[in-house]
Amino acid sequence: MKLLYLGLKVFSATGGIEQVNKNWLFALSSLADKGKLKFMAMSLYDDNSNGRYVHNLNFRGFKNNPFLFGLSVIWNSFSSNVMVISHLNLSLFALIAKLLNPRLTIILQLHGIEAWANLSGVQERLLNQSYKILAVSKFTRNTVLNKYPKLENKIIVFNNSLDGIAKYQFNEELRNKFRSKLNIDDNQKLIITIGRLLNSEAYKGYDKTIEAIASLKNKSVVFHIIGKSEEIEKERIQKLIIENNLQTQVKLIGFVNDDELISYYQAADLFVMPSKGEGFGLVFIDAMANGLRVIGGNADGSLDAISNFSESYLVNPDDVNEIANSITIALNTEWNIDDKNKLSQNCKELFSAEKFELKIAQLLF
Repeated sequence: MKLLYLGLKVFSATGGIEQVNKNWLFALSSLADKGKLKFMAMSLYDDNSNGRYVHNLNFRGFKNNPFLFGLSVIWNSFSSNVMVISHLNLSLFALIAKLLNPRLTIILQLHGIEAWANLSGVQERLLNQSYKILAVSKFTRNTVLNKYPKLENKIIVFNNSLDGIAKYQFNEELRNKFRSKLNIDDNQKLIITIGRLLNSEAYKGYDKTIEAIASLKNKSVVFHIIGKSEEIEKERIQKLIIENNLQTQVKLIGFVNDDELISYYQAADLFVMPSKGEGFGLVFIDAMANGLRVIGGNADGSLDAISNFSESYLVNPDDVNEIANSITIALNTEWNIDDKNKLSQNCKELFSAEKFELKIAQLLF
């Protein structure tokens, strides 16, 4: 089999979709090393690749040159059996390739919000032209089927996986050292969330979490919001913090690198993101693989990431009282090293890179 993988961004940005692309390339590289297939991955916006995920010879970035990207897609499609499209915004390139090579089998990924909105005619046509459509969660599958019921036989649930190169090993020394760096003592409870502070992503529920923490009236609870921010949304959240007199408890951390993010996962007592617009929520399984319990919304794709773990919680994302109650229950429940390791192990078994590779192999072969 010769496979062509198309991406918008893989290594030039950080985010859920970019991580899904990395996970796919990691799995395809492993299958290629085993002699199961040959593949080429092409990214419209990237420049360089990361050899830990994909061999340099199997990846090419086009530095935001759509003309050259399109020509390369067409050229490579003639020698390919299968084309995997990682984003609906690549629909036009895929349809042109399919037109010129009708024998090309198209597999399309749907991540979440990009597939829930009104689609263009070109995007709708790609849905119909695809052999299989991979919905990242049951919620995404059902949402798309509500609008396009004729796709029922070709759209399947294809959950995300953990990062194939991450270790996910809880380290008590790392936890204590990082908490000390943050000036958080053993009597304090650190809650974290991860997500960009954007008005368009307020559905992640960080404002509801702030309101829930305010209702607890517990000065020992500290909440760190990790992620880049736009100025308007940052001002709104800072105003909310001041209105609730939480200046000493809630901090906007901004962007952190991967190493520091791992330290946050391991240092925290709870991860809270009561979202109502999440396609799946890679951050949930990342947190649990690091032994950290999570609270997520029960109205989106978060269900697929969380529902298999009794140690974590699903809440109504619009109910501040329910969020607050779940935070209280979680923080008052004993959670020791053995508990962390058990949660980590269960999460790694369910969402491992090895299982993801096996699912891809079953899909392709």
